[in-house]
Amino acid sequence: GTLLYGRSERLTPGEIAIVRAVLTGCTSNKALAEKFVTSWKTQHIHMSRILQKAGAVDRVQLVLMCVGRMEAPKCISEIEW
Repeated sequence: GTLLYGRSERLTPGEIAIVRAVLTGCTSNKALAEKFVTSWKTQHIHMSRILQKAGAVDRVQLVLMCVGRMEAPKCISEIEW
């Protein structure tokens, strides 16, 4: 990744793992915290960064970008699912 947020910044491997978890049903910060053994607050921060990098307003829009239902920025479209 780079230091600046924006639609061109790459997701980190950890952020990609979180996106994959969301795509497979971990839809709350609590569920993500349990899966990744962190606090819900940490997951909230990670999700905020992911949404900001992807230019998504919420997890629904993020998922739609990932499954090709909406135009996705490079940081999402370059992930090999």
